[in-house]
Amino acid sequence: MLPRPRGGAALDFTAHSLRKLDPLPEPPSETVRRHLKFAPFAGEPIGWIIENAGPELLVFASDYTHPEGTSDPIGKFEAEMTGCDAATLDAFYHGNVAAWIGAR
Repeated sequence: MLPRPRGGAALDFTAHSLRKLDPLPEPPSETVRRHLKFAPFAGEPIGWIIENAGPELLVFASDYTHPEGTSDPIGKFEAEMTGCDAATLDAFYHGNVAAWIGAR
């Protein structure tokens, strides 16, 4: 079995395959990383998401005091991020949004 492409490789492969039909100015994965951010629910497997898509796509958000926000969103997020280093945690909690809005 072939390894699955990571971090936008499948998206870029598809765009490359179709380049004669509609050439793009940059790989689609770069467009996604620059323009899109995703706020997962507490308890989702964000360590796995970061490992497969990269640390720059996810941002912290909580819907506390609503039930889906949980009473300890940070604890739930960090329980899923045990393999993440300090730079990844910093990016998740504020660095990715700061960069996205041009404050960093």
